[in-house]
Amino acid sequence: MLESEFRRYSLEKPLQAKQIAEAGVKEKLMRIIDLNAHSFHEEPGDATSNVVDGTSCDAKGAIYILGSKAEHSCAPNLRFNTSGTNGMLRYVATVPISRGDRVSISYAKSVLQTPRLDRREFLLENKSFVCECVRCRGLDECNPLHCESCNDGLLFNAGGDDKWCCTSKACGWNANANAVEGDGISRQIESMTNLANDISFLRDSLQYGIDERTLPQALKYQELITEQCHPLHWLHIAAWDLGSIVASSVAQCLMLLHPNHLLASNNSTSA
Repeated sequence: MLESEFRRYSLEKPLQAKQIAEAGVKEKLMRIIDLNAHSFHEEPGDATSNVVDGTSCDAKGAIYILGSKAEHSCAPNLRFNTSGTNGMLRYVATVPISRGDRVSISYAKSVLQTPRLDRREFLLENKSFVCECVRCRGLDECNPLHCESCNDGLLFNAGGDDKWCCTSKACGWNANANAVEGDGISRQIESMTNLANDISFLRDSLQYGIDERTLPQALKYQELITEQCHPLHWLHIAAWDLGSIVASSVAQCLMLLHPNHLLASNNSTSA
């Protein structure tokens, strides 16, 4: 999209565009815009019909002198809004902020219920940095495992790929996922990974349609995760989100296949 915008800019202001290209800063400028711009609608509720190369875009983008300087955090203290603000960027505090505190927003969606590895992979791919915020350096609370050493506490990944810590004071167990004593950890990680892959595969397959097996399969994953995962585990959200999508699709199919039955049911209810 930025390439298309630059071509349009070249037609409108050819001299300036030529100077930018000759200075060798075109790619750098486009990268800065891509990483720091915020999208916005010009009017409240307006989906701007900004068409570029035949593609309709529902928003424009802008670099804000101060607003775009807010840093990223996976535990942000601000949320932002640009929709219906006439191009203005509005920040709202989500927690109390004291004088001298760093202000931050999240560059990723659903960051609070996403495990550290996924957050870091997204930010590295889309924003070109490895997140080292306080939350990413701490315990990965979205991905707890059962401690098989004390059978009482929870194991959390503590900042490193192989370092796990038990929350039980009686245990205080640190384990390496690759060591002999970490076999229980490796087994749980493998089980959770397989479940995550199965859910992702089923969700991706929805684009090709659903059949009578889809909803029971989604419900089966919910049951398995309820049995195997701690309530804090991020797979609960993934499974219930999948179930909701499948249930909505099934309802739409039923309405298309049996519109007269639904109409008759509504009429009888009204009577």
